[in-house]
This record gives sequence, structure tokens and C-alpha cells, in this order.
Amino acid sequence: MKLISCHIEGFGRYSDTDFSFEDGLNCFVRENGGGKTTLTAFLRAMLYGMDGYRCDARGFPDRMHYYPWGKGGNSAFGGNIVFEKDGSEYRIERFFGEKNAKDDRMTVYRNGFPCTELGECPGKTIFGLDSDSFARTVFFMCDDTAVESSEGINRALTGMLDVENGRPGAEEAASKLREKAYEIRAKSRKIGFACDVENEIFNIKNRLFNLKSIEDTLERRYALRSEYERSFDSLKAQKKQIETYNDWLSKKKVYEEKLAQKNASASKLDSIYAKYPEGIPDSDTCMTLSSAASLLPELRAKYASSEFPPDRLERLSILHNSYPQGFPKDSELEELGSIITDLGETEVKIGNTGFRSEDRLSALDEFFRDEGAPEPDEYEDMREEADLLLAREKTITETAARNPADTPEYKRLCEKFCTPVPADLTEKLDDEAKKYVDAENRLQQLITEVSGEEKKKFRISWIPVILMLLSVLLLGAGVILLLMQNPARVPVMIVGASLLVVSASAFGIDSWLQNRVKGSRDMELMSLASEKKKCSETILSSLADYSYFGDDPLSLLNSFKNERNRYLHLKTETEKCSVKLADLKAEADEIRTDIDEFLGYHGIQSALMTSQGLRSAIDRSEQIKNEYKRLCTEKSDSIAKLYVLNEHKKKLLSRRHTLLSRYGLSENCADSREALSRLVSLYNEFTALSAEQKEKAAKRQELSEQISETLSIISGLFSSFGFDCPEENGISAVIHSFSADRDAASALKNELSERELDCEKYRIANIPKEAPAEPDIGSAEADSRIDTVLRNISTLEREIEGCENEASLISGYEEKLREAEEKLRKLDEKRKILLCAADAIEGAERSIKEKYIAPIREKFSGYATKLGAVPGSAFSLDDDFNVSFEAAGAWHRDRSLSAGQQVCCSLALRMSLIESIYEYEKPFLIFDDPFSGLDTGRLEYALSLLKKLGKDYQILYFCCHESRAADNK
Repeated sequence: MKLISCHIEGFGRYSDTDFSFEDGLNCFVRENGGGKTTLTAFLRAMLYGMDGYRCDARGFPDRMHYYPWGKGGNSAFGGNIVFEKDGSEYRIERFFGEKNAKDDRMTVYRNGFPCTELGECPGKTIFGLDSDSFARTVFFMCDDTAVESSEGINRALTGMLDVENGRPGAEEAASKLREKAYEIRAKSRKIGFACDVENEIFNIKNRLFNLKSIEDTLERRYALRSEYERSFDSLKAQKKQIETYNDWLSKKKVYEEKLAQKNASASKLDSIYAKYPEGIPDSDTCMTLSSAASLLPELRAKYASSEFPPDRLERLSILHNSYPQGFPKDSELEELGSIITDLGETEVKIGNTGFRSEDRLSALDEFFRDEGAPEPDEYEDMREEADLLLAREKTITETAARNPADTPEYKRLCEKFCTPVPADLTEKLDDEAKKYVDAENRLQQLITEVSGEEKKKFRISWIPVILMLLSVLLLGAGVILLLMQNPARVPVMIVGASLLVVSASAFGIDSWLQNRVKGSRDMELMSLASEKKKCSETILSSLADYSYFGDDPLSLLNSFKNERNRYLHLKTETEKCSVKLADLKAEADEIRTDIDEFLGYHGIQSALMTSQGLRSAIDRSEQIKNEYKRLCTEKSDSIAKLYVLNEHKKKLLSRRHTLLSRYGLSENCADSREALSRLVSLYNEFTALSAEQKEKAAKRQELSEQISETLSIISGLFSSFGFDCPEENGISAVIHSFSADRDAASALKNELSERELDCEKYRIANIPKEAPAEPDIGSAEADSRIDTVLRNISTLEREIEGCENEASLISGYEEKLREAEEKLRKLDEKRKILLCAADAIEGAERSIKEKYIAPIREKFSGYATKLGAVPGSAFSLDDDFNVSFEAAGAWHRDRSLSAGQQVCCSLALRMSLIESIYEYEKPFLIFDDPFSGLDTGRLEYALSLLKKLGKDYQILYFCCHESRAADNK
């Protein structure tokens, strides 16, 4: 694959920008911020795209990082690249959304025509690697030197799995097989299907064991039952007598055995005491003997090595003969050397001693000349005043913040009530409001009454109507009867006429009554409406003076009263705050005046300082006073110290002259120190050899005495217990026998005491003074024994029946056991097969991977050796591309290397991977200024390597300085 060109429509700092690329090495030298990394990121984004992000995403994702600087402007976010592959020219156009990858658009053209053969991710289709694996090989960034194994790199190397089909790898398959095996039986052998079956088998076996144990007891129970039956008659008279007598015999036998054991222990103890007529050595004696015996070989070895060497004896003789007049005294040499050293140090101290702050002290003298330095109590008082001032100002601020005078509500209420409110206005308005409410209630009452009367009127008005209808009907019937010449026509018409008159009279009376009531009510309604309107106008006109406007007088009056009460309350609070603020400010001004006077007295202007600044000024004033006192003390001390040093120098010069003259050495020449040093060296050697000779002799004498003393101690200790002193090599064995016999005697003594006590207790508790005689059993007791035997036989019968029932279950449990054991065998076989399959898969993967890793190791070794990537020649590369090297007898990881060595190591490994992975389709290589941390030699080789690689690969090399530039020549 070869890049031809790219066009950036909008990407980071680039907008409507074109780049073209040549074969081989393309070098881009640009300053920091020139867009080198942006161009490399654009090329990668064209091939692999960019991940989207959410609004609350952490970090700084690439899509956010490289969004066009003009927030898009007229430029779209993206562009295109043109490259050649397999003889065809491809162009990838890709444009990105601001945040979401779903908004991205990509089109691929082959020889000018759209195509889909590169898929959704062209980089993966072209190189066979995902984005991460691509970045770990050919995408060499300046801040990313790490190279690690990835699934994509492993697949590209081994070819074990198809990259596109998404099937699981060998590691995942082996892991799943092991999971299935561990489901059958885990490593701990405590969980799994097989463990459950084993628990079931264990429970079945326990049950079978119990059942067979019960079955085994049947024969014994049968025999016991026969014995009961055979001995039934004989036990009637003899059982109790026999049991009593046998019990006495058994206890007597036990007692005799205990006595025999006690006598045996006493005999053993006597035999041990017989070996030691003078008593058994105690532990301290044994310890002393053991220490002395172990000390003898060490003392003899030290004695043999303490002889003074002949060569050093010869050197001592030469030194002694070279100075027959004798060496100077040790004290004189030490004194002379000390004088010379002390004199040099004294001269240095004299040069360094002096008062260097004379100007500052003079200025402070002038400052404190008239009034003198203040006392510490004054500064502490002023600090307390400053703290009090700070507290008062804080209180003033808090009080001012609580003052309602500056609140919008108080200002609004002041504007409303700027006109004074008469004292009786509220009372008058309340009276008018009461009248308004009474009129309103009466009006509502009248309206309710009118509504009720209208309904009543409607109900009553039906009577005249019905009468009129009846009269009309009767008159109509009379007319019909008249036409028919019926004699009943006259009464019918009379009754109809009468009803007509009555209905008309009813209509007239009802109308007159209604008109009268209506007139009276209308007058009252008009009067109430007039009174209500008058009260409303009175209230509204009075409230209008205070900017209360509206149609509801009661609501406005309520608002007026509430806001006026609020205004009066706020006014009172404002006045209180104003008084308190005035008092606090007066107190603060008084405190500030005191502090200003104190600071002005010391020449510090504090008029515009804050309260915190006043405290700092007080501290600064005290620091000046302390500095003045310190400088005065330093000046006095330096004068006194200089006088002492000069006197000391005079004494040293006089003493040095005396000593140098005594040994013929020059006082002023430089060789006096050299001659003195040579004399001191020879004297020290002679003194050391003499002391060593004396020390060796004294040491040998001391060791000889220690050996004799040790042998005397050992011999005395042995003789004190009646033993002859053994040979040196046999002392330890004898001491061991002492300890063993002492421990045995102690144990036997304790054992004997316990057995005596046990015998006595047993005798008192179980052995009577006289032996029991054969008893004469009575009939009553015999009958009791017979009943007991009969009950035993009955109980035994019930036990036999229960055991037979339990034994009948054995065959069923044996069948369950066979089934469970067969199930366990199959599960173990299945688990073994799964683990063998997993091991086989992992072994095959390791074999295949090792086959492809070996060439990478060889290539990496060549590159790393030439680049000097790791110190020494011993280094290794494991299957996950982790580099290790040997140094100081231990192996270390590549993270222990310097930054430059890590760059070289990463370059060597990347080139090894590239040559192994991209065997047929050569990729382009991107180097984003990775050599900034290399020294001159490694940089020259790295640049020459780039030029050499440029013959086989297309390389895009970016750097920010001409010193790291490389051309394609």
C-alpha cells in the first residue's frame, strides 16, 4: 500500500488543506503546534474512524480534540485520502459528526467508481489489524513507546483464526473447556457435580456400613438369646453371688497390677541413682560442661592462628633499626598535626568571621535612636486590638447585611408610604369595609329570596291557568251541547263561565300582589347597591393615594394593612440597625486610631491598610525590632570571636615553631607538612606492628590460659560426681548421657509418686479389709434375678426384630451405590477429557506462537544490538513481546531503561513485528518525532535506519527541529 495524497476539509487546525506524499522517506519539519500530530491523527481516522462520546464523557476524546477550530464554520469535519493498492487507486472520503459516530459518512472509490470491497473499516480490511494493533506497530507516536501483544497482532502472526468470522480464539476455547471441567470438579475438590456425587456415595456407604454392622450383630444376638435361654435356671440362685465374688477378684487383680507398676518404676529409679553415687549432675552443670566442651576447639583454633607472621616481624625489625635515636612521641606528632590543621582552620575562621550587616544595623540604630525598641507586651496588645478591629468590621458587615434599608421590599414600601397615613384612616376604612360587607350579604340574601319566590310564583301561577283551561273546555262542551239541543247545555256553560271569571280574578290578584312585593324589594335593592357602591368608592379613593388600584376594595384594603404593618416593622428594624452600625463604626474607628498611632510611632503608614494588613504591619514592626536586637548581638559576638581567634592563632604559631625546630623541619616551607606526614606514616606503621606483636603475644598467652582453665573446669566437674574426665571428643556423649539420665530420673520420680497415690486411692475405694465370703442367696433375690433375665430376653427379641428389618434394606442401598459409582466414573472421565483437550489447545497455540515468535526474536536482536537498546548483550523477548535484560546479576523489564533506550527498544520491536506481519502488503510507516530523547550516536543510527527503510517502505517522518531531520538521499 502507498499513500498518494490527502485533502483535509476540516480537522483540528487544518481547513481546506492538501498534502501529497512521495515514495520512500517523507520528512516534515515543523515547529511545535504546526499540526504534525493532527495530520497523523487524520490519516488514522480516515482508515479506522473515531469513537463517539457523550456530553458527560471524561478525558479529551479524539473527536472532541480534532473538531474544526472554527466550530465547523464553512468546513465539514473530515476529508479524504488517496492511496494505491494492488495496482488500483482508492480514495476514502469520510466526514464525522460532532459527537456521535452514527452521524459519520464514508464513501470508498476504486479507480473513480464507488465500491464496498473495503467494508465498514478499510484499515482492518487492508492490513488485517484492528485500530489498536495498527497503532502498536506502524503508528510510532512521540509519547507512546510501549509495544504489547494484542489479539489482532497474535492472529496476524499465527494465522490461527480468521479475523473476520469472529470465532473464539484458542485461549478462550481452552478457558471454556476448563470452566466446564471445573463445573464437574473444581481444583479445591470441594465443589462441582462430581463432589456432589461423591458426597452421595459417601452417605450411601455410611448407611451401608451401619446396616451391615447391624446385620453382623444378629448372630451375636442370636447366640446371646440362646445363652439366656440355656442359663435361665442356673442364674436363679448363683448370679448375684458369682458377680460379687468376681468383682472382688477383678479389683484385687487391678490393685496388684498397680503395685507391680509402682515397684517397677521404683526399681528403674534405683538403677539410675546407682550409677551416680555422688548424685546426678543438674542442668546447670550439664550446660557448663557443654559450653566448656564446645569452647575448646574454638580456643585451640584461635591459638593456632594467633602467631605473629614472620614477614611482619622482619618489617618491624627494619623500622626499629632505621631510627636508632627513636621516634617522636605519639603525643608530639598528634599535637603537631593538630596544630597545623587547627592553624589552617583558624585562619579560615578569621577570614569568615566579621560583621556583614553594618549598613542595616546603622539604619536600625537611626530608626530606634530616639524612642528605643518597644516591649513585647505592646506588640501583643496591638495584635489583640487588630483582632478586635477585624471582629468589629466583620460584625459591621454582618449587621449591614441584615439591615432591611437596602432591600427592594423596604424601598418599595417607602415609596408607597412616603405620604403619611392618618392615624384614624385604618379605623375609618375598617368601618366602610364592614358596611360594604353587610350590604353585600344583604344583597345576596335578597337575591336568594327573589330566586325562591320566582320558583314559588311559578308553582302558584299554574292554578289560574288550569282553571282557565277548564272553563274553556266547559264552554266548548256547552257550545257542542247547544248545537245538539242537549238540555245539559245550560249548566255546563254556566259552570264554564263561572270558572272563567274566577281564573281571571285569580290572575289579577296574583299580578297585583307580585307587583307590590317587587316594588318594595326593588327599592331595598337600589338602596343596598347605592350603599355598597358608596363604601367601595370611599375605600378605593382612600387607597388610591397609596398606589392601590383595583376593583376589589376588601382585597386592596387587606393588602394595604399587611404592607403598612410590614413597612412599620422594617422601619423599626432599620432604625435599630442604623444605631448599632453607628456604635460599631465608632468603636472600630477608635481601635484603628490606636493602631495607627502605634504604627505611626514606628514609622509605618497604615491609613489605607485593611484590618488583616494592620496585623501584618504589627508583625513586620516586631520583626524589625527583633532584627535590630539580633544584629546588635551578632556584632558583639563577632568582635569577641575575632579577638579569641587571633589570640588562638598566636599560640598555635608559637607552639608550631617550637615543635618543628625540635625535629629540624622548616616552619615556612611547604615540605614541612610533607616531612611530618612521612614521619607520622612511618611512626604509625612501627607503632601498629609493635602493638600487633604485643597483642598477638598477649592473645596467645590469654588463649593458652583459657584452654587450661577450661580443661580444669571440665575435669573438676567430672571429678565432683565421681567420674574420670573423658577424652575431648567423648565429653559431649557423656554430657548427653547425664542429661538423659537426669530427665529419666525426674520422670520416673514423678511417675512413682503418681503410682503410689493411685494405688492408695484405689485400695481405699475398692479393696475391703477382709475378703468377701461366698454369699447365701435367698429366694426373693433369686426371683428378682429371674425377672431381670426375662426382661433381658424380651428386650433382645425386640432388638433382633429391628435389626432384621434394617438388614433387609442392604440390597437396595448396594444398587444405589453401584449407580452412583458409575455416574462418578463417567464424570471423572468427562473432566479428564475436557482438561486434556484444553491442554492440547493451549500447547498447540504455544507451539504455533513460538514458531512465529522465534523470527521476531532474531530480528529484534539485530535491531536492538545496533541501536544499543538495552545494556549488555543478554536480553530476551517473551510471547507477549515483553522485553527483559540482564544487569548486575538480575533480570529487569524494559521499563527500567532510560527514555532514550526505551525509544530504541520500541523501534527495534516495531520493525521486527512489521517485517513479520506485513510480509506481502507493505504498509506506510508514521513516525511522529519519536527520537527527541536520543543521544547523538543513537540519533544518527536511527536516521540512517529510516533512510534504509525508505527503500522498502513509504515513511512519513515528523520532527520539530532541523537537527533531527532526515532526507531521502
